[in-house]
Amino acid sequence: MAASSRERIQMSNQDYPVYDFLTASKVDRGLAIALKAWLNKFNALFEEKWLELAPTPIKVSMLPITAHSFEEIRSKWIRPAMAVPFNIGQNAVQGLFMFERTDIILLLMEILSETLTQRPTDRELTTIETSLSEMLFQTSAVTLGEAWPEKEPMPIALGDMDPQPSHSRLFTQFKEVIATGCMIRTANSEQAGPSNFVWVFAKDELMGFLNVPKQPIKQTDSARIDEANVKRLTIELCASLGTSVLNMNHLMHLVPGSVVRLSQRVDKPLNICVNDQPVLKAWPGQTDDNQCVLID
Repeated sequence: MAASSRERIQMSNQDYPVYDFLTASKVDRGLAIALKAWLNKFNALFEEKWLELAPTPIKVSMLPITAHSFEEIRSKWIRPAMAVPFNIGQNAVQGLFMFERTDIILLLMEILSETLTQRPTDRELTTIETSLSEMLFQTSAVTLGEAWPEKEPMPIALGDMDPQPSHSRLFTQFKEVIATGCMIRTANSEQAGPSNFVWVFAKDELMGFLNVPKQPIKQTDSARIDEANVKRLTIELCASLGTSVLNMNHLMHLVPGSVVRLSQRVDKPLNICVNDQPVLKAWPGQTDDNQCVLID
């Protein structure tokens, strides 16, 4: 019910608790600031170096920075992937570079100047593709070293490629690690989607390497949220069939039987949205007498 002008309640930002996303993700603020500066420089340099590998440009953006136990993050790697361990600065920091295999195939298709109309299916890499993958990981390591904020590039040594990173024993089960990386958008991304390049660092060693002192995490209102109450919240999901942009003349001439072409292809999964933001992919279907979607 709308309130009259006399009944309106004035509210400010002070009326709401501030949700600290870094605190919730267990990432020290100083570490996030130092790491972002390094990785943002990597993104710009990698866009330039990519043109030495492929004829078309790319756009690189940073993935969120989060902290996990190694077992927790490794348990999320359920799809076939390719990974390479690395050491920064004379073994000061250990880490892991990783691509899901379909992501790396998509990048290899870009390097080979192949046009895609959909996301590539998962398969074993050919000998040539494996060599190109090794070159891509090597280029990434060199670029990360050159992006080091100091004058001299930071030496980064790569290990052997691992086709089963979910079985990796690089760190102990409960070792706390930092996960981040970058999202790579290519000329094929509009049809096939972007590629996520995931990086994992040993957290304590990375903080020491970046000269970030450990700070006690202050408890905020967000840290005191009752998990049981959160689980009782209801969230509305919306399956988006597609969109279309029409001019007014076309709209006024729509009649029963008119066909409106949507942006969504019938052979691609639908977007599942929360608050108009896509969060999942799903395929449409039917169960009993109800329409349904199968989460991809």
